[in-house]
Amino acid sequence: MDKGERIVLDERQKAQLEERSATMSEDYRRYVAEHPEIKQILSDFLCDVLTNKPEDVFQYGRDYFEAISKAYKEAT
Repeated sequence: MDKGERIVLDERQKAQLEERSATMSEDYRRYVAEHPEIKQILSDFLCDVLTNKPEDVFQYGRDYFEAISKAYKEAT
């Protein structure tokens, strides 16, 4: 499949996709509701990235979350 090429789904496939999407969305909402710290962690990370503007965001993220994980483990 070429980039930009459209996939055509039949009605059954569309219904399955919509049902799966709704189920996943509800699961995600429930998980975030049960773990409110997720929003704060992601917000802090995003602010840190925007402030420091790293060249390699993936490596920066790896280092950032490893440091947080280490600090959390040491505190508990």
